[in-house]
Amino acid sequence: MIAIVIGDALEHNLDLYRSSGLVLLVFGIFSALYIYLILGIAPLVALFIGIAVIGASMFLTPPASARGSRDLVVMLSNMLVNVASFLEALRVGSSNVFVRHGDHVYVYISTRPLKEIPRNPPSTSIAYDGDNIIVALRSPVTRDLVSGSSDICESIDLVVVELMDLADRVTCIDSDGELIVRFTGHPVSEPGRVVRALGGLHGLLAGSIVSLYRGAVSVSSEDLSDGVRVIRVVQVD
Repeated sequence: MIAIVIGDALEHNLDLYRSSGLVLLVFGIFSALYIYLILGIAPLVALFIGIAVIGASMFLTPPASARGSRDLVVMLSNMLVNVASFLEALRVGSSNVFVRHGDHVYVYISTRPLKEIPRNPPSTSIAYDGDNIIVALRSPVTRDLVSGSSDICESIDLVVVELMDLADRVTCIDSDGELIVRFTGHPVSEPGRVVRALGGLHGLLAGSIVSLYRGAVSVSSEDLSDGVRVIRVVQVD
């Protein structure tokens, strides 16, 4: 399997750093699934989720040669399907909260809404609050990635349009603690499991960027109609 991943990475002209990240991401996801579903050793699952998160961060680092690559978007979407499948195996994914910790953002995905917003970065990838399973994933979007932008919508445009080529245009409407983000052009079909767990690829990026500016937020809905994708991001108290 690892050989196939490396071969695909080379075919898509990925550099060594990002190719290694892709390998870690695939290895971490499938190892975590195997350990949890086949061996039933729950404590080790967090270790391999951590490996997958590190791999995702490496893989999403956009060098100049990869900017605007549609192949990158397709490969990333496929990886998110595997992440969502893992979340479904753990029976989590109905609630998400994006929380800024310093220059980084973590996505907390759980069965039910969190009782309180975490004040510090998570010490483990999986936590339990009674029967509520909470999975913490570190977002690939960091403060440094949008340091050249002056506001939220400009930052989303920088990442989604200029770096990832996921849309032709981004517009934002800010109303009563809710940010409505409209992505026009380049519609990407995403499986429902990805949308339910993370708000889709657009939701993951938008939620992370809004969190950098406003703290704790949640992607409350995602809608795709006539080539326009609408993401709603709400403030979480």
